[in-house]
Amino acid sequence: MNPLILLKNAAQNGDVNKLYQAIAKDSNVLEHYDKTSFAETPLHIATSRGHINFALEIMRLKPSLSKKLDEQGWSPMHVALQHNQTSMVHRLIETDPTLVGVKGREGFTPLHYVVQNDGVNLLREFLAVSPHSVIDTTNKGKTALHIAAEKGNTRALEALLSFLGRSWYREALYWEEKVVNWKDENGFTVLHVAVTMNDIQVVKSLLNSKINVNAKSLEGFTVLDIVDRANNNPDMKDVLIQAGAKHSDVMKTYDINAIPSMKQVSFEPKPTLLDNVIRFLKGQKTNISTETRDALLVVAALVATATFQAVLSPPGGLRQADSSDSDSLPFSKEIMVPLQIG
Repeated sequence: MNPLILLKNAAQNGDVNKLYQAIAKDSNVLEHYDKTSFAETPLHIATSRGHINFALEIMRLKPSLSKKLDEQGWSPMHVALQHNQTSMVHRLIETDPTLVGVKGREGFTPLHYVVQNDGVNLLREFLAVSPHSVIDTTNKGKTALHIAAEKGNTRALEALLSFLGRSWYREALYWEEKVVNWKDENGFTVLHVAVTMNDIQVVKSLLNSKINVNAKSLEGFTVLDIVDRANNNPDMKDVLIQAGAKHSDVMKTYDINAIPSMKQVSFEPKPTLLDNVIRFLKGQKTNISTETRDALLVVAALVATATFQAVLSPPGGLRQADSSDSDSLPFSKEIMVPLQIG
């Protein structure tokens, strides 16, 4: 039998023995795929069918195949996601975390795929093993945040914002603001997208971040302009104006000062002790080592935990506890992942 046919059959059945039979017939059988620009490799076939052992054997023998694109423009990781092979995905990223950021068709990465399909659990795992992937963009300049807003995937968007807000690597403040305010090919930030989609829940989530509420698109429109042009949603307009949104010089359809007074709404959540420490550490861009940051974070967590215990069991009983703290626990259980950028 032709070695390539034997290898394809082996991949379809997950048969490692037949894999080595094909290699015995032609020791360069795997090299065939390296010489082809785009091809459905045995790894594509194995990942689509969930043959984990076979897939890992191929990756060990020929690591380059893990990033090879098939004729449709997808990597083996993309194919595993498309076929809901979750266990396969976990094993792939354990073997090579960089697969999270492999760009396939139209610049879509596996991270973009899970955001598009609201795969929050996988999203968190992807960010943990490959934090750099949060800054990847598609061919149209869209970040994962843009995609989440377009699809109305609020959980995915909030997971991304939480990751950006709680990361404490060097220059984290800069990158948090940079990613949140990234503009796509139309000059749209994620807030422009959320307003265009008329998704007030996503808009409110974004207003808790470092979003520039008056950023302009390539045509010069702000988000308040878009509300008037697209949907004229009064609730959306109120929320944006309360956050400081203004009309651009390109389009001023009415006097903002003439709008009736609105109920004062605060979009800024009460920061916890740990949040404040993280913010402090983010600001120390050059004068503090990574080891010192680690130590300070551990101390902050211990202090926050002690504070939490004190709130639960204050001296003299619960009656003397400050009731204003009851709605905001001083310690977050959320895992923070250091991100080394730059």
